[in-house]
Amino acid sequence: MSLPSPWRRGFPGILALDGEDQTYLDSAATAQKLQAMLDAQDQALELQR
Repeated sequence: MSLPSPWRRGFPGILALDGEDQTYLDSAATAQKLQAMLDAQDQALELQR
């Protein structure tokens, strides 16, 4: 059972699991990143090149 949350759409890894009807179990060994942060990292790397 998936609980609806407005925060889920900001995490691409979780959205990919939703498409496969899987569940994400959080642990200290994983690190989900917001799409906005991934986009900012990409932009910073492009500026350094």
